[in-house]
Amino acid sequence: MLLYSKNMISRCIKALPETMVSLIIFFSNQVFFGIENSIMGIYMTLAFKKKVNKFHTINEYFKDLLIHFFIVLTAFIATINLPLTILVNLIVCFILVYTLTDEYNHTDYFHYVMGFILLQSLPITLERLPYRLIAIIYSNTIVYIGFSFFSPKKIYEGFNKLTFSGLSIIKNELKLLLDGKFDDISKNQEQIFIINKEISNLIYENRRRNYFTVISGQGYFPFSTLFQHFNIFIDEFVKNKNILEIEENISCLKELINIIENIPKDFYLGNNDEYVEGLIKFTSNYRITDNYLENYLIYIINLLASILDYFSEDFVNKSNLIHKEWIIPSKSRPLGRLIDHFTLNSFKLRFALRLSIVVSLGFALEKFLNLPKGYWLPLNIFVLIIPFYEDSLKKVVSRLKGTLIGIILSFLLFTIFKTRTEHMIIMALSNLLIYSMNNYVSISIYITCSSLSIASLTMGTEETIILRLLYVFISAGVALLANRFMLQSNNSKEVVNWFNKLIRLDRVLIRELNNLLNGSNDSNIIREILLKVNLVNNKIQLHSNSLDMNIDIKKYLQVNSQFIIEIEHIISIIEVMDKNRINKDELYILTGNMNRILDIIESTINNNKPLNSISLDDIQKRGVISDSIYITDHLNRCIDKMNELYYISKKKLSS
Repeated sequence: MLLYSKNMISRCIKALPETMVSLIIFFSNQVFFGIENSIMGIYMTLAFKKKVNKFHTINEYFKDLLIHFFIVLTAFIATINLPLTILVNLIVCFILVYTLTDEYNHTDYFHYVMGFILLQSLPITLERLPYRLIAIIYSNTIVYIGFSFFSPKKIYEGFNKLTFSGLSIIKNELKLLLDGKFDDISKNQEQIFIINKEISNLIYENRRRNYFTVISGQGYFPFSTLFQHFNIFIDEFVKNKNILEIEENISCLKELINIIENIPKDFYLGNNDEYVEGLIKFTSNYRITDNYLENYLIYIINLLASILDYFSEDFVNKSNLIHKEWIIPSKSRPLGRLIDHFTLNSFKLRFALRLSIVVSLGFALEKFLNLPKGYWLPLNIFVLIIPFYEDSLKKVVSRLKGTLIGIILSFLLFTIFKTRTEHMIIMALSNLLIYSMNNYVSISIYITCSSLSIASLTMGTEETIILRLLYVFISAGVALLANRFMLQSNNSKEVVNWFNKLIRLDRVLIRELNNLLNGSNDSNIIREILLKVNLVNNKIQLHSNSLDMNIDIKKYLQVNSQFIIEIEHIISIIEVMDKNRINKDELYILTGNMNRILDIIESTINNNKPLNSISLDDIQKRGVISDSIYITDHLNRCIDKMNELYYISKKKLSS
């Protein structure tokens, strides 16, 4: 009980920034701009909560302000008459959801659409419209002032924390390797998987216009590749345990642990010359008896040295600036993604259509029947309409449980506390608890208390409670039916869609390997693939968590990531060597066979008519691709990874 109390107090303290922003906007808007604009406190606080842990620029302030202006003006038009209510809600909800829902983050649209709905709940006259526009400027300013106090000041701080977490995990893997605890290594490698995902998320969240990342992202992104190389390097020891019986190899690994342990804590400030010299001495003084592993370790150490060489004394000052040498490929830019998703196979389009249709119908019913507190109907429908069907039942049940408990709690509180001041205190405390909770039942309890504490001031407590209960139950039924029967998207189909995207990324990287030999490869595309593979892996895992999958998802994703890193590694080596040392015809045959295997995997995953299986032995039967033993060794590893993917995928993706 004591532990729970301490945990609860800690969560409440962490929720104070959101609560402060909520109350400041709510009460100051009421004083300065009228009670009809106090409602902004709800959705502007959601915006603050969602973005508070990110880095912000003045450009984002104005971008948000433009979206809020759009919401204010269209919400005003929607309240003029019933036809406009239906039409404007249909169009605006679709635009907001479709354009603001990111394929890697499904919730970016939420606070904007909630604001659009809430502003219709307290309609204004044309004369009051300027006040609402000024109120939105004021509220958005409060949010960004909050960011200036509570958000990270430098992006590199997040990267730095993730980097040292990754280095610590690699160090632990090496120690486990020396201790012979091979089964525990895979758990650590899964943690590296998560670290790489978070590094990629941080890169993705802080993109600027057409550019891949900021200066700090350029410095830290290569660490995700380094971690993958370490994992592959360690895997080779696990597969060949006899190498660990040689004292020379043991000494090398022990010194490698020291090398990782002694990476300067402030390497981002530059002045890493002494440490880099130590890396060079390490490669001269220590060796692995296996030639492949020896050469691979030298590559890894050189990669680490080149990463550290990037950092300089002025890195911190420049870390938030755009790195204009790394360009986002056109298809990955916002417009390209919007066009790419404009198909009914895309969950974005299906979800945007479903939500906009159902919310507009909810508003139509409210306006047509002139329901008291009728905005609760479309608002609750909106909250319960979510992208994927399997998740909807869980959310609806949680909402109903929370509402019932919240109604009982509110009734007891309102029986004792009846004045306006007391109700405002209940609302403030409820808001604090809303932002303190991390499960939806508890959040729904305090949302109910907060809503009823305000609504019951203008309507009888019993009537308010009955209406709240009625609207939530109707909304729950509508949401379940809509999520089930209207342009349904489900996790099973989405897993298949993301696997197809992963296969497309594999194909593009194989194509870039071929393009390298004729000088038409694009480093921006390769970099984008490395980023997107981590993001796609995360989406596959999220959508498969609630499914009973026959295929070993984690194993497939891990092997595919290693395949991607091996191809990228080969590309980076070939880029700096004489291309005449590569037999183009033999390489094209090899990459063609890789694509044939991907065809079979794709057919299996999509439950299509099986293709004629390729003899995997045929892939091994090839001429000499290169006179470089190092290139040949890594191509062999690529083939091994591709074969492994083939065998893992023979079990279909079915629930």
